[in-house]
Order: sequence, then C-alpha cells, then structure tokens
Amino acid sequence: VEAVDPNIKQNTYLGFFLGAGLGYTLYMKNIPTLHGSVVDVDGNAIAFVGQSTAGKSTTATSIAQLGYPIMNDDLIPLFYNPDEQLWRVAPGYTRMKLWEDASRVLNQKILAPIVEDVPKHYVAIERFQTDSRPLKTIFLLQGRSAELTQPSVEQLSKQKALMYLMVHGYFYTFYETRMKHRL
Repeated sequence: VEAVDPNIKQNTYLGFFLGAGLGYTLYMKNIPTLHGSVVDVDGNAIAFVGQSTAGKSTTATSIAQLGYPIMNDDLIPLFYNPDEQLWRVAPGYTRMKLWEDASRVLNQKILAPIVEDVPKHYVAIERFQTDSRPLKTIFLLQGRSAELTQPSVEQLSKQKALMYLMVHGYFYTFYETRMKHRL
C-alpha cells in the first residue's frame, strides 16, 4: 500500500484496509463476517467476539502462547459447507493487533503501530493456521466488571446467541451506519 497523502503513515492505510475495508468487502460479497479473533484448537475454530477492548485479541494471543495457532484477528469470515452441514472459518491475514499494555503483559514482540499516536500495535505471530476449520464454539466476551472475581461461562439460548452474533457481525456495523445516514 502506498500512501496517497504523504502526511498519513502507511500503517494507517494498512490498518483501515485490513480492518474495515476488508470487512466491508466481505459484507458486499455476502460473506457473513464477525468482529473478533479465532484460534485453532485441536482442528476446530474457537472464536471470541465482544465489544472493543473486551479482550478478544488478548484472549486469542494467550491461548496461542499455549501452542495453538491463530486463525484470525479482527475479521471472522464464515462459510457454510453443505456437505459437512456445518459452518467453517476461513483463515485471515497473519497479523495480530494488541494494545500496548496487553503486548507487554503477554511478552509479545511489537512490530508496528496500527495507527500513529494510538497505543495499539501489530505483534508477531509464531503459529498461524492457513486452512479453514469447522466453527466449534463462539465465546462472547463481556467488559470487565469490578464485581466479578473470576471468569464465568454461561450458555446462551439460541435466540439470545443470534442477537449477539448480529451485533458483533460486520453486516450489523455497516447496516447501522447506513441507517444513521438516512436519518
């Protein structure tokens, strides 16, 4: 990517194209795409979705440090395989994005800032899965709470799970933006 405006750093363009730009392209191609991170655990895709700063990339990086390969960060493109009758996750680009404090805590080598003057960076990935994997589980990460002293897991009803998936899909983000511009 070559910067059109010399005052804008190349990383800023790259960050946009690999995030919102690619997410919008997948949306326009009718490929359902969630906003989150994915790790390959024993041949299955385990996804983490949640609001910004919920810990999606941090959680995936922590699991990757146990030896499991990363599949995606930021974008989770989904494909239905009718022969297997299940959803599969397509692998993404070989970069992970972490906030500076998470990079330090997880001892990750910082490669470059995503956007200048923002403490979020690309970090090195040791193992990366390049083949699609069946989607086994999606974890919805909630924001931090002072009341919680330890992590908890709750299985959601199908209706509630679908609602959360819609909220954390790129299609929802672009639909919501389009609707705001119509008002």
